[in-house]
Amino acid sequence: RGEDRVGGRHLGAALAVGAWAWIAANSGRAGIDAAVWSQVHAKIAAEFREGDRIVVRPAWHSEAATAFRPLPTDIYGPVDDDFLAHSGRVFAVTSDPSSLPAALAARAVQSEERIGDLTLRRYAATTPRVVFAFRERLDTARVAVWPETGEKREARPCGFFAFDTWWCTERPNLDDWRAVGRRPVVVGGAQRPWIWAHPHKDGVLQIVFSRATLGTKLRVFGGIADGAVQAGGGAVDLTVRVGNNETASGEKIVFENRVGAKQHEIQTARGPARVTFEVRAASTDRRHFVFDAVALDDAAP
Repeated sequence: RGEDRVGGRHLGAALAVGAWAWIAANSGRAGIDAAVWSQVHAKIAAEFREGDRIVVRPAWHSEAATAFRPLPTDIYGPVDDDFLAHSGRVFAVTSDPSSLPAALAARAVQSEERIGDLTLRRYAATTPRVVFAFRERLDTARVAVWPETGEKREARPCGFFAFDTWWCTERPNLDDWRAVGRRPVVVGGAQRPWIWAHPHKDGVLQIVFSRATLGTKLRVFGGIADGAVQAGGGAVDLTVRVGNNETASGEKIVFENRVGAKQHEIQTARGPARVTFEVRAASTDRRHFVFDAVALDDAAP
């Protein structure tokens, strides 16, 4: 089965990225002093809000992968219009401002300062503003697989979180598709971070955020990994429930077997609320489904 073979490919990709990062970091370029990274981190952390992003360029600054934890940091991924549409303020950190992504020019520059050998440039947020980023808060979710039928429906919790992933298997090295995690996946020809949420043949995959902060709308987007789009492949259904009880009415979004991401918006009331995502498919073979979601507020400053 295709599902059972994805583990080796993910491991191989991870090793390749790790090797590339090591070569880049050891290619003879002078490193940035650790104290400088620490100063930049302190300044960003003092101002950072939900939905903000950090972009580091050039990509060989692999030190940044750990310097800004746990704040979301982009070093290698694409920074384009889609990235900006789902970001609050952007903190750009660079030793060479000319290496910053061209797409950032669409944002107004709030301020810029030099710290040691690094430049910290702040780009303003736009309206609507991100008030809750679900992928970044995935570690706070509750994940389980629920049987579709049966008199005694008992959830099988995915209770083990490691490597940015909730594991729904006792064999993660062999069944890494049985998981909900933050992973870079190619959808529509572009690789970016997503929430991996492969449907299960023996039940509904449920991801619950018990207290998400909502604004005026919830933007959900997702798709099937390019490499898994195939002739005869089925659709994946994502049901989104907004409400503080188990029986909250849901809105179903259908992701067809095609290349590219799809976006959907749900109007919401401001305030904390329970948000549930349910993933199911009639045929689960090679349904390498990914999604993401952000809560937006039209009036947020």
